[in-house]
Amino acid sequence: MNPGSEDFTRLHDKVKQSEEGAYGIVVNSFEELEFEYVKEYKKVNQGRVWSIGPVSLSNKTDLDKAQRGNVASIDENKCLNWLGSWPQSSVVYACLGSLSQVTTLQLVELGLGLEASNQPFVWVISRNKIDEWEKWLLEDGFEERIKGRGLLIHGWAPQFYNEKFIVQVLKIGVSVGAKVAIPPGEQEISKVLVKRVEFKEAIDKLWPRRLQKKGGSSYLNITLLIEDIRSCKANN
Repeated sequence: MNPGSEDFTRLHDKVKQSEEGAYGIVVNSFEELEFEYVKEYKKVNQGRVWSIGPVSLSNKTDLDKAQRGNVASIDENKCLNWLGSWPQSSVVYACLGSLSQVTTLQLVELGLGLEASNQPFVWVISRNKIDEWEKWLLEDGFEERIKGRGLLIHGWAPQFYNEKFIVQVLKIGVSVGAKVAIPPGEQEISKVLVKRVEFKEAIDKLWPRRLQKKGGSSYLNITLLIEDIRSCKANN
């Protein structure tokens, strides 16, 4: 965890207190995706951990589930049609997440690295610093140069522990070289940490990678959860 963020420290203290007072924990994931984490989590919670996801809160339609309460910045069909125009497993997906706030200079390095890779890519760009970013796009001509090969999504579309999971556990991705976290609010005083050549080298290493998923565990776990609650109620 980032030791420089007091807000997150307080949040995690509250989460820990809640977990210690709970009978069990329901996780919005499925075991095949995070098997080792689920196994260890069960060890410290007397086995009372149920992975029943991924679920999408109370969203009803496929569009609601895809957006998860946010208005997407690109038409769903346009995105799918664009992806369908490329061979399977050939498109790089670049997204720093909704919590990430990086400087415009760092975004520029990522963009130029994607361009230098010569791979097709979908890049989701946060709305933070959008004015500075749009100014750079206009002056540099980046969007025109990658037209047809790169799809930019400005806004919402569906970090270090995530990186460790993807790189070291699932082995479906590669690290781009960032070694330290930037505390929230300090992005503007930080320097560019990752250069374009590092982004390009990471993309070059990425092919071919696959994620294989199996089905059924979430259905089984929610059944076990219901049975456990019934048993607990009957005993009390």
